[in-house]
Amino acid sequence: MVLYVILLQMNNFFYHIIIFLTIFTVNVMADQAAQESISLPLCKSIYIGIGLLFAISSLYVYKKFILSYKSLEKENKLLKEKEEELSLLATTDYLTQLHNRRYCIETGEKLFHLALRKRRDISVIIFDIDDFKQVNDTYGHKVGDAVLISLGIKLSRNSRNSDVVCRFGGEEFVILLPDTSLAEALIIAEKLRKIIEELKIKVKNSYLGVTVSMGIATINRAQDQSIEDIIKRADNALYMAKNSGKNKVEVSY
Repeated sequence: MVLYVILLQMNNFFYHIIIFLTIFTVNVMADQAAQESISLPLCKSIYIGIGLLFAISSLYVYKKFILSYKSLEKENKLLKEKEEELSLLATTDYLTQLHNRRYCIETGEKLFHLALRKRRDISVIIFDIDDFKQVNDTYGHKVGDAVLISLGIKLSRNSRNSDVVCRFGGEEFVILLPDTSLAEALIIAEKLRKIIEELKIKVKNSYLGVTVSMGIATINRAQDQSIEDIIKRADNALYMAKNSGKNKVEVSY
């Protein structure tokens, strides 16, 4: 009866009926055998039949269990994929498919503290598109979006695997450069600036070109408390580039 109570919790009506009939039949047979009203061979045959019936019903329940397990496993897999998708959406810029500002700061903090512990360099490039407002005002936001998308593709294709390329907001981008000195960051920035300068976006029957102004800075262990301190100094260098002619790279020492 304990087994029957357990099986009741499995919500399997078919199996409950079989178990009930099995228990009932066994009890009746036991009474009849005790009164010697049925023969021993007949008892054996009936017991074998009951055993087969029990085995078949057990296989049925096992099959239902396997199907339920697989269904639950599938649901868990889908749930995990959905969580990963939501996590990706939370850290990815919808337009350029680059990392977003949130990811930039969170990852930057980890890289910053790693650089402190390991006494390694970490540099930052920050830049924005020159006269981007004029692009939107002249050609419309659809063309402006096309510029941002094209720029994102160029950055992805021309960055190192270790670089963390982010759209920081609007037309502003940040690249985190782990294990990169200021001199190395300057070379990378100049290379990217030239690549972007050669970028052409088709607008009706003509092509639109854009340029960027860049600022770079590297870790200062005596002063910097977070990755945002480096970004701030790189941003100051960016404004120097803007105010001194645009389409150039300035360094914060």
